[in-house]
Amino acid sequence: MAQPLMPHATASWLVDNTALSFEQITKFCGLHILEVQAIADDMAATKLTGRDPVRAGELTLEEIEKGQADPNYELKMFREPEQATRTKGPRYTPVSKRQDKPDGIAWIIRNHPEVSDGQIGKLIGTTRNTIQAIRDNEPRMEALGYPVFRYRLVCFVLGGALAGLAGALLANLFSVILLLGETLRQGR
Repeated sequence: MAQPLMPHATASWLVDNTALSFEQITKFCGLHILEVQAIADDMAATKLTGRDPVRAGELTLEEIEKGQADPNYELKMFREPEQATRTKGPRYTPVSKRQDKPDGIAWIIRNHPEVSDGQIGKLIGTTRNTIQAIRDNEPRMEALGYPVFRYRLVCFVLGGALAGLAGALLANLFSVILLLGETLRQGR
């Protein structure tokens, strides 16, 4: 059987505002009878503020009246509370990993201004807002706790790796390697 959204608070309200038996409240709220008795005697660990199940739509007045008239009547939930659903959104990032991205973003911004914010976000896995903030005010991002040096280092390493890969692919494409103005061709 479904329980009210806040069983202890609902039990507190039912004890204070109705003549229902402890057994009825226990079955409706899914609590132990000693918990309901402690709430009724104000012996609970904390004084609970009651939650009105009628206003919340979990019970109707007619259902409460039926329960008050018949001590063996089991209260029925009128409408179950809606279950909370997890929305897709930002997830928690550990403190140790929060410092890795701003340095890389800053390096890419400084050394490759032609790269768009969307491309940087896909490459490093950060939001456009963070990239724009580092682009606009690097000392402020350091003051906010972003490790700008680490972001720069990550971007430097990624940029160097991409430049090396691009050079290797270009040399393979043209079969030519330029070294300080001299041309070396494969096969000579």
